[in-house]
Amino acid sequence: MRYFFVVNPVAGLGKSFLVWRRIKEILKEKGVNFDYALTKYPKHATKLTMEAVKSGFKNIVVVGGDGTVSEVARGVEREDVVIGTIPAGRGKDFPKSLNIPKDPIKALDLILKGGKIVEVDHPKVDNDRFINACGVGFDAEVSRNANVTYKNFRALSYAISIFATIVSWKLPEIVIKIDNVVREIPVFFVVIANGPFYGGGMKVSPYSKINDGLLDVVIFHKMSKFTLLWNYPGVYTGGKHVNHERVETLKAKRVEIESKENLYAHADGDIIGNVPKVFEIDGKKLKFIGG
Repeated sequence: MRYFFVVNPVAGLGKSFLVWRRIKEILKEKGVNFDYALTKYPKHATKLTMEAVKSGFKNIVVVGGDGTVSEVARGVEREDVVIGTIPAGRGKDFPKSLNIPKDPIKALDLILKGGKIVEVDHPKVDNDRFINACGVGFDAEVSRNANVTYKNFRALSYAISIFATIVSWKLPEIVIKIDNVVREIPVFFVVIANGPFYGGGMKVSPYSKINDGLLDVVIFHKMSKFTLLWNYPGVYTGGKHVNHERVETLKAKRVEIESKENLYAHADGDIIGNVPKVFEIDGKKLKFIGG
C-alpha cells in the first residue's frame, strides 16, 4: 500500500514539523512505501492533494491541524481515496470526531494497521466546502481578530480576542432561512456544524454527527454580554451551553444567512468573507480512517 503524506510544517507553532520528522523515521524503519510534500502557503495542501490523487495515490495522510485537514479534503474528488489524519496542530477537533488518538504515533499506527473506514459528509458553503464547522457573527469576528490583530500572542490569541471583541460588539440582525423557514432575528452568532467540536476542543454542537447527512445549526440568540461569557464555557463541559434558553439547536439540509450588517463568516476557522452565505448538504461524502 502506498501513502502520500501532506505535511503542514508550521501547524501547532512548528510542532507539526517535529512530529513529521519522527513519523518519517518510523515509516523508513517499517519499510512503508510513501511519498510526501510540505505545504508552503495557504491552500497549498489542496493543490498537493489533487496532484497526489491524479498521480495514483489512494491513501492520503494529513499531518497538521484542522485547517490542513480541511484543505486536503477539498482536494479529494474521487470516491476510492481514503484520508488519514495525524493530529499535529493547535486544532485537533476533526480527528476527535473520528476517535483518532491524540498521540501522533498512535494515530500513525492506526492508519498503518488500517482502521475502520468512516464515510463523512462534506458540506458546501457557496462554491467551496468545509469539513467541520462554519460560523457567522461574533465567533467569526473573534477568529478574524485572533488570526490578524492578536496573532503574535500565539496560544493566547483566541482567548484574548474573545474578550477584546466582545467589548465593542454590537448585536446584528440577520435573516436566516433554515430549509424553507425564514426568520429575522438579532443574534450574537450562528454556528453551522458538521462535527461537534471546533476552536480547539469546544463542543459547540453536541448533537452533530459527521455522517448523518444533516447540518446542525446552533443559534446564540440576543443575550447580555455577561450572560454569554457566563454560559459559553459550557462548550468545554460537554456542550452544556445548549441547555440555556437563549441557545437554540436545529437540524437542516440548507441554511442561508444574510444581513444588512458587515458580518464576517468563517469556514473551519478561516475567514471566507462576508454574508450572504449559503450552507448546504448536497450528498458528497469522503472516506476517512476512524478509530
